[in-house]
Amino acid sequence: MADNTQLNQGFSGDTIRTISRPSSPTNPVSGVKTEVVQLDIGGDGVTGNTPESLVTPSNPMPVIDRDAKDVLLRILLTLQRISLQLSEAFNLDVIPDEIADI
Repeated sequence: MADNTQLNQGFSGDTIRTISRPSSPTNPVSGVKTEVVQLDIGGDGVTGNTPESLVTPSNPMPVIDRDAKDVLLRILLTLQRISLQLSEAFNLDVIPDEIADI
């Protein structure tokens, strides 16, 4: 079976990229096509404000966004403040190194 599939054949339909999946122990159905897609983690690529940004080996998909890092940093700083307040309230002179280094 050939790769790629033309939509609305005979009417100049678009061609979408597909790959034929051969039969295998994990995929017993042969002759089935799977659509191939490429992720765009940028904007719409049209307005000029937010250009497209396709996922490639040199432009990998982010796994933690900046907002999540900011939230985690705020949590750590809040925990440090709480620790210091507790140390002062109970007259503790020793603060664990793990907290003091934050």
